[in-house]
Amino acid sequence: MPTATRGPSLDQAALDQIRKDMRVMRGLMMQVVELLRIVAAPRLGPADASEFETVDVLPLEDVAISVSEAAASLGIGAEQTRRLLRSGLLGGVQLGGRRGWLVSKASVQRLRLERSLAGAPSLPAAKTDLLSEKEAADGVLM
Repeated sequence: MPTATRGPSLDQAALDQIRKDMRVMRGLMMQVVELLRIVAAPRLGPADASEFETVDVLPLEDVAISVSEAAASLGIGAEQTRRLLRSGLLGGVQLGGRRGWLVSKASVQRLRLERSLAGAPSLPAAKTDLLSEKEAADGVLM
């Protein structure tokens, strides 16, 4: 029985080059599609400031403290404070890299209150209260 011929055979190097060229072409096509999306996107003009509400924002120093300040207020070490932050038991924001954390003053105050209500050994009083009585009365602890 005669065998069917497929035409000229390509060697492995030629097939590899074709695959490589196809990957390059696919990448170029994806870039063209992305550029078309950008060009076809509706143009937005400058925002009208009247569309936005004015929001009062407290200075960072009024709502956040360093890890060492939080540790001193809680009567624990800095590493234990970082563990509480990583576990979510203490609220804060990791700044990334060697910049460390910013710890929520309200979160520290809440943890001090929870420990006192649970009958845990009392924490040493902070050199300065984290929240003034007025802030606590205004619901900053919530």
